[in-house]
Amino acid sequence: MSKPQSISKEGRKIACLATADISIRFLLLRQLKYMKAAGYEVTAICSDGPYVNQITANGIPVITLNMSRGISSIGDLKCISGLVNIFRRERFDVVHTHTPKAGVLGRIAGKLAGVPFVAHTDFGLYFLNMHPLKRHFFIWMERFAGGLCDCMLFEDEKAMEFALQERLCAAGKARWIGGGIDLTEFDRKRLKGTDIKAKKAELGLPPESIVIGIVARLVKEKGYCEFFEMAKMILKQRPDARFLAVGPVDYEKNDAITPEWVRKKYGLHKEIAFAGVQLDMPAVYAAMDVFVLPTHRDSWPRAPMEAAAMELPVVLSDLPGVAPMVMHGSSGYKVPVGNPLRLSEAVLQIIQNPGGAKAMGLAGRRLAEERFDERKVFRRVADNYREKHPAAGKGIF
Repeated sequence: MSKPQSISKEGRKIACLATADISIRFLLLRQLKYMKAAGYEVTAICSDGPYVNQITANGIPVITLNMSRGISSIGDLKCISGLVNIFRRERFDVVHTHTPKAGVLGRIAGKLAGVPFVAHTDFGLYFLNMHPLKRHFFIWMERFAGGLCDCMLFEDEKAMEFALQERLCAAGKARWIGGGIDLTEFDRKRLKGTDIKAKKAELGLPPESIVIGIVARLVKEKGYCEFFEMAKMILKQRPDARFLAVGPVDYEKNDAITPEWVRKKYGLHKEIAFAGVQLDMPAVYAAMDVFVLPTHRDSWPRAPMEAAAMELPVVLSDLPGVAPMVMHGSSGYKVPVGNPLRLSEAVLQIIQNPGGAKAMGLAGRRLAEERFDERKVFRRVADNYREKHPAAGKGIF
């Protein structure tokens, strides 16, 4: 990671707020370290959890405050009050909120606490495929919260278009920053063949098997049911195929699934490996031959970027916030949401043509280098700090 220039002391104290510690650890930590290297005093605020120690071990102090992901009127009011007290006590120059729940509560608290500059990163089109009443409620909440912040940053251009259309924020507040990953970490050339074989053995995958993988929380809305149906279809033609699911069981969600439920419902046993949370993700991707994400609603998810950078063909749901991560027919395929047959056909087309799969992987790497470089994203974030609140970005980059 290149080191940015240092900044002035004025306006440099920043709080980064997300609902869960896992979001700070896996989605935001590198951005926070980058900002710290620039001279900002960076503090993370999130619910307590198993990843807090990993965040602090990377030099980012953490303030914990319980934030449930569901709606709780009393709990949410307590959370807002707690955030107001923290913001006033710490005297942050900038509060930057992330994730839907923390984004709403944090923007309200930032306004009440008189924080000089409140920014929010919108992670995308979460309103797709919602029940109309629920959709209207969340749009109203986002519209209210959008009026309380100074700047809204968008990873997904389509999400920004939607936000402006639905008046979730004023046009003058909206900025596109894109989404990115560390392309030096997610680089297949860093790994040896022996490393990949060792990782497959560790994951319980036969050394010569064809591996189709997914990286997502174990919830139905990520497309896992379609993934398992696809697995059954593919095994009829390719009994040498194996399937890898990487991600935690999300017990807070009503649509959470467990490995035991999958084995009972779909009859998949040795054919599928459940890997839970993995820290050495480049090696995990390298153990795959194809990456799929048949999600029902998502926007600019990180895993497809990582998979493309690792030279994997990708098969993704044809959704506005997901489809731009694949060049259809070149780096992989887009398939309709909720269609395991089309999903299996796309994957079979890839694994039945090894030469074409290799070309797709290389095309994905080129796409990642063009669109998914996190350093460009970090610079855009700091540029927006400087533009909207000059003291917070004076002298940076």
